[in-house]
Amino acid sequence: MLNVKMSHMEQEENEFERQSTVASQIDFARLFHAAPVAMCITTLAGRFIEVNEEFLDRSGYCREEVIGFTSAEIGIWLDYNDRVRIISSLIDKGKLKNEDIYFRDKNNNIFAGLFFCRAHRDKLRAMHLCLHNGHY
Repeated sequence: MLNVKMSHMEQEENEFERQSTVASQIDFARLFHAAPVAMCITTLAGRFIEVNEEFLDRSGYCREEVIGFTSAEIGIWLDYNDRVRIISSLIDKGKLKNEDIYFRDKNNNIFAGLFFCRAHRDKLRAMHLCLHNGHY
């Protein structure tokens, strides 16, 4: 009888953890997409996994032109050496803060901004989250 009660309690705890995880993911998604700064989630290889509306507005691209492509493929870096330096910093330190970086939008206009990124390792791949609080 005690085993049945423990099993039921474990099931309830597992369900609570699952619901908490889902709620956290929903909260993150809402904040990510509502942020007033350009944000993207990419693999360390530069492949875009997700971008927010501000990123799309600043870059001039639509979601279909970005998601699944690499930053090199869309040519968003004004100086590709900046990307190399950022990835090196992410590998060494796990983060990069307060870097002035210049990018190129879809129409080949240059825009600059303060760049922040942090590495995150999930079970499948290394990713980074970039915040770009920029100006034109």
